[in-house]
Amino acid sequence: MLFSIVIPVHNGEKYIDECLSSVLSQEDTFYGPAKDLLEVIIVENGSSDNTPQIADEYAKKYPFIKALHRGKIGLFAARQEGFLEAAGDWVLSLDADDKLEKNAIKELAIRVNQTISGWSEADLVIFRARRNGGNGKGGVIPACDFEDNKVYLGPEKEAFYRQFCMDDSLNSMWTKCIKRSIAAMDHDIFLNNGEDLYQTTRYLERARGIAFVDRALYLYSVGNPSMTSTYNKSFLDNQKVVWAAMDEFLDKRGNDTFKDWVSARKSLTCAIFVAGIIYSGIGLGKKKEALTALMQDEFYKEYANRDLPDWAPEQSVFVHALMTGKSPRARLLRNALKFDIKTFIKRALR
Repeated sequence: MLFSIVIPVHNGEKYIDECLSSVLSQEDTFYGPAKDLLEVIIVENGSSDNTPQIADEYAKKYPFIKALHRGKIGLFAARQEGFLEAAGDWVLSLDADDKLEKNAIKELAIRVNQTISGWSEADLVIFRARRNGGNGKGGVIPACDFEDNKVYLGPEKEAFYRQFCMDDSLNSMWTKCIKRSIAAMDHDIFLNNGEDLYQTTRYLERARGIAFVDRALYLYSVGNPSMTSTYNKSFLDNQKVVWAAMDEFLDKRGNDTFKDWVSARKSLTCAIFVAGIIYSGIGLGKKKEALTALMQDEFYKEYANRDLPDWAPEQSVFVHALMTGKSPRARLLRNALKFDIKTFIKRALR
C-alpha cells in the first residue's frame, strides 16, 4: 500500500460525500485497483450530525476505507490519530470540505517512486492547491516558487525555512505528502486553531529531503467572504502553543530576519483575534469583557503594537490601526457598536 489519506471530520454531513467522491474517482487514474495503492481513514471527531453514520456506511461498502470515532478531541489530535493508524508508505491529509484534483494520487505515485534526483531521501513532498469558490476561485496556492521535481537536501532546505517564516504559504497540511515514518507526533493537546503551522514546524525539521511538485493536486474550498467573524475564546491560547513551537524552530535557526518576520505574524494573530471579537455576534457587553481581558494578556501586550506583515489582509490592517492608535479599547468598542447596529438594521430589513 502506497498512500494513506486521512480525513478528519466534525459535523461534515453536508460535504463529506463530495470529498470522498473525489478520492474514490482516483481509482480511474491507476493501472490497478485503488485498494492496492490507497487506504482512506476517516477520523470522525465528535460530530453531532449524521457524519458518524455516513463514515460507517463508507467503511462497510469499501474495504480500503476505515472509520475511526475518537470523540471531540480537536482537529490536531484527530489528524494525528489517523496518521497513527496509517499503513501506507506516505500519508496525506484531506479536509472533509475539500477535494483531491483528478489524477492527484497518480501524480504523487509517479514522483515518490522515482529513483533519481534524491527522491529516495525525500520525506516531505509539498505541492500546490487550487482555490475553489469565493473571490479567489481558480487561484493556485502557495504563491511561493520552488523548482519542480527537485528534492532539497542539506543547506538547500533553508529556502523552505525562509518561506515558512516569511508568510503563511507553507502552513497548510493539505499541500503536503508526508513519509509515514515522520508523520506521527505526540498529540495530547486540544488544538483546533493553528494546528497546521504547529505540525509544519515539526515536519520541516524531521524531513531529510523536501521535494516540490509544481502542480495543483488539491482543490481548496473557499467560503464566501464576510465581515462577520466567529468569536472563539480558546483561539489565542491555541495560538500561543503554536507560536511557542515556532519559537523553538527559530532558536535552532539563529536568524534575526526570520524572527522579525515571525514577530509581525504574531501581531497579525492579535489583530485576527480582535476582529473575531468585535465582528462577532456575542453582544456588546461580552465584547467589552473579551477586549478588556485580551488587553491584559502578556502575549497581546508584547506583540499587538508591532508592525503587521506586508501581506496582512485588509480587515486585519484596519483593525490593527484601531488597536495601535490613541485610546484603542474605546475605538475598538465604537467600531463594534457600529457593526452591531448595521447588523441589526440588515436583519430588520429582511
